[in-house]
Amino acid sequence: MESRADVLSVGDFRRPAASLSDFAAEFECVMKEKRDLTLLLSKTLNEKALLNQMYESARVEIQELKAQLNSGRSDSLAAVKEKLIREEFDRKFQELTLEVRRERNKYGQLVTELKKQLSSCICRVKAR
Repeated sequence: MESRADVLSVGDFRRPAASLSDFAAEFECVMKEKRDLTLLLSKTLNEKALLNQMYESARVEIQELKAQLNSGRSDSLAAVKEKLIREEFDRKFQELTLEVRRERNKYGQLVTELKKQLSSCICRVKAR
């Protein structure tokens, strides 16, 4: 007859399981990382909305400047005014173009970083 110790020694060849505290610590770390990424994404979207708002107001201002250019070209004073408005328009357009490019690059890098971080996140759902 086999003793109880013989049965346990033969059948007890399981692989060691991670401790519950290790799992809890890892889970807490992953949840914190997810919260941080969510916060960063929210912040980025808010900044993008602000940038879109700035772009729209600049576009409206540019249209107003164009309208001013088209109204009153009859005398030399109007020609001088037109030249000044045109220069102001060009300057603002260049500033906005640079700012939009900088912001686009910044947000592109942030989105790439977020995608990279989310792709390595163990909590993400894999597509079937």
